[in-house]
Amino acid sequence: MTIPSYSVKFQDDEFAGDDDELLEEARQVVNGFYSLADMPLTVNLMNAHLGLVGEKSLIRSELCSLIAQICFLHSYHDVEIILVTDAEDREVFDWTTWYPHSGISAINVSGLITSENHRDMALGALTQILKDRQMKRDERKKESLYLRTTWSSSSPRRWS
Repeated sequence: MTIPSYSVKFQDDEFAGDDDELLEEARQVVNGFYSLADMPLTVNLMNAHLGLVGEKSLIRSELCSLIAQICFLHSYHDVEIILVTDAEDREVFDWTTWYPHSGISAINVSGLITSENHRDMALGALTQILKDRQMKRDERKKESLYLRTTWSSSSPRRWS
C-alpha cells in the first residue's frame, strides 16, 4: 500500500448528530482513497540512486521500461544515457542506440558499451566530468559564502 501524494479531508464533526446515508458514503470514500494499492513510485534521480535487484530477465524488462520512460519524458539536451553491459546482452539493449539520448557527447562515447576496454575509458572520462562538476559546484558555494558578524548591545565589547 502506498500513501498518495494528495490528501482527502472530511470533517464529520459538523454532522455529529445526523444519521445520513450520504454521510456514511463520504466516510467510505475517504477511507477508500487514504491509501492506494499498486501505485507507481517516483524517484528523483537528481537526489537519489536507483538500484534494481532481482532475477536477470525481470531486471532487463524493468530497465528497458525505465530507459523508455526517461527518454520519452526528458529532452536529449538534458539527459544522456550510456549502457554498460555484457556482450551477451547486446541484443537486449541494442534498440536503445536509436534514441538521441544514447551516448555522451562531451566524451564522444556511444550509448551501448559491451567491451571492457571501452568501459574503462568511458567510466574514467565520466568520472572526470563528475569531478569537474563537483569542483565547479563547490566553487560557487564558496563564492556565495560571506562573513557576517553581529554585536549585541547588551554586552558591549571592550578592547584593551
